[in-house]
Amino acid sequence: MPGLRKALKCALCGTHLPLSFDEISFDSQCSSCGADLHSCKHCVHFDPGSHFECTQDIEKRINPKDKRADCDFFEIRTTVEKDVSSSQGSPTDARAAFEDLFKK
Repeated sequence: MPGLRKALKCALCGTHLPLSFDEISFDSQCSSCGADLHSCKHCVHFDPGSHFECTQDIEKRINPKDKRADCDFFEIRTTVEKDVSSSQGSPTDARAAFEDLFKK
């Protein structure tokens, strides 16, 4: 059964980013498309349905949302996804284990 893991993805191109979650700085960019990572679209507080598209009480709208933003509330958005690494074993291992159950 697959486990779960934290993942950091680019909000623009969907690429998994190999950065640890502590390394996002003001100048960090996506290694694939070059998008700014310290931006509203990559922030946990970004919400298109909220006032100024932010769940925090900000004084003015930050625009554009995909460009670098100097905001005190910035916190990188992470997702939780299934860990489907190949360490789970092969299907033939599972079949052999099943057949071993019924051997006499």
